[in-house]
Amino acid sequence: MGKSTFNLFKNLTIKVDLDNNIIKANSAFLKFINKNIEDVLGKKESDFFKQLNLSNNSKQILDETIEINKEIYYFKIKRVLVKKINKEPYIKIIRRNITEFKKYSVLYDDHKNLLKYIATAKPIEFILDEIIKSVEKRNNNMICSILLLDESKQKLIKGAAPSLPEFYNEKLNGM
Repeated sequence: MGKSTFNLFKNLTIKVDLDNNIIKANSAFLKFINKNIEDVLGKKESDFFKQLNLSNNSKQILDETIEINKEIYYFKIKRVLVKKINKEPYIKIIRRNITEFKKYSVLYDDHKNLLKYIATAKPIEFILDEIIKSVEKRNNNMICSILLLDESKQKLIKGAAPSLPEFYNEKLNGM
């Protein structure tokens, strides 16, 4: 017999009974939570993901943000009540990881704003500060600066460094 198509889904997919106990989980779900099938069967979905205000309606689509090991993940969740003749009803829950989409969305919005600032002739200092802020916002452990060459093209001068202490910027100026 061939492999179950349930395991071929790249989205995190589980089936739960009407009490929210997991009765089936695909390999993408197991890999994401770093567990074996034996570790999840019979457990509640909320044992692995924060509890959402859910009902057993026929269909729900939700957004979810979770943090694992200081990394943020974004999901689009689809919950569907499945009723089959002569079988117990269950809920199929599909979590589509939209983290990369969210990151590119933020990047696109930042670029759009920067182009707007350029088009409306905002001061270069303001634009450079906004570039730095947009980079630092996406990388919490990073502090950035932009250094420019002076007119003689021999020395560095501060272009932007909103997060660096002023004494540090003063030391760099004119190097």
